[in-house]
Amino acid sequence: AAASVIALAVVTGLTWRAASNRPDGLLRITTFENGGSLIETPSGRFLLLNGGNSPTDLAHELGRRLPLFRREIDWLLVSDVNDAQIRGLAGLSGRVHIRKALLPDATGGPGLERLIADLAEAGVPIFSAAAGQALDLGDDIRLEVLLASERASLLRLVHGNSIVVLVPGDDAALQTPWFHSGAVTAWILSNDSTLNSLEFVGSAIVILPGHSPTETIGETI
Repeated sequence: AAASVIALAVVTGLTWRAASNRPDGLLRITTFENGGSLIETPSGRFLLLNGGNSPTDLAHELGRRLPLFRREIDWLLVSDVNDAQIRGLAGLSGRVHIRKALLPDATGGPGLERLIADLAEAGVPIFSAAAGQALDLGDDIRLEVLLASERASLLRLVHGNSIVVLVPGDDAALQTPWFHSGAVTAWILSNDSTLNSLEFVGSAIVILPGHSPTETIGETI
């Protein structure tokens, strides 16, 4: 069956679902109003992309969405070491069990240093993002690192026919050839991205935390 995309408005953010070739397989992505996105795979694995700018808000959002008896993040994905992206992650490893973390190969300010120290203290394995990396998330889902620098990573999530590109706050990434590809289902921008470069994304869904999608695709892709 062809992939389908549905854009839904929810109280604290935007959730959209992309159905894969498997009729019962749903990939759920929720973006939070103050930054950060939670990705849930069909088998119930959770990936957290960045953390936004408020530890309190992030804790509230995760408290609502993670299973009551499984407060666990399988992968913490940091695509940008800007404070607006990681400030919300302060103290997270003390509240939620994080199995693994993928960070840019960066040296940054006190916010990044605190995050790395928190993860190390909690015994979380930390991996450095490098272009060409691919993580097998199960359920026919893989996470790919398209581009990587010392401060940011451009990530792509592939699930059957659905392709989601996770864009860091650095707008220089918007000038890459990936923004001229018609094969992308959705672009998820970070909370400190601007809307100035959306002309590059074609007709895919564009989600920016705190904003409505710029366009909704029809039932089939």
